Amino acid sequence: MSGEFAIAVAAILLIAALVATVVVIRTRRVVATPAERTVHTTLHTAAVAARALRQGLDAESARDAVPHLLELTGAQGVALYDPDAILLARAPAEHPVWAADTPARSQQAAADAAAERRRTLSGQAPWLIAQPLLPDDSEVLGVLVVATETPPGPGMLGAVGEVARYATSQLELAELDASRARLDRA
Repeated sequence: MSGEFAIAVAAILLIAALVATVVVIRTRRVVATPAERTVHTTLHTAAVAARALRQGLDAESARDAVPHLLELTGAQGVALYDPDAILLARAPAEHPVWAADTPARSQQAAADAAAERRRTLSGQAPWLIAQPLLPDDSEVLGVLVVATETPPGPGMLGAVGEVARYATSQLELAELDASRARLDRA
């Protein structure tokens, strides 16, 4: 009987181990909480935007970066301008937020932000937040303009500032990479 008992115990332990393995494997997919998924998505979006911005600020890199900057800001529209307030790209290009006089107002906000070296905020809908891409002790690299259909609150203003700071750091790294490449060639 003890031999049969040992076989039964071994079989029960084997079944328990298999059940535990199945539970661990099946629950591994849902370990991430919604907050963890949100953080992962945000970091992934920032990394994709960084790839575009690390090429420098031109029409092509701006076109590649603005959809991701739009997602990071949570606004209805985002535009990137060069330091002379020339539109490089905007997203989404055909959104109603860019209708009527908004493109002209956006360009004027970009020009004001670049000239004054500080964030500007429009006082009418759609609200425009123009944040210069301004490295420390340097010239304006460009301007990020965010369009929103609701009045921006402190959270939105802070988020736009952080996204602009992040974009600026990526553009500075692009300049550093270009400088390093020039040194390598010399």
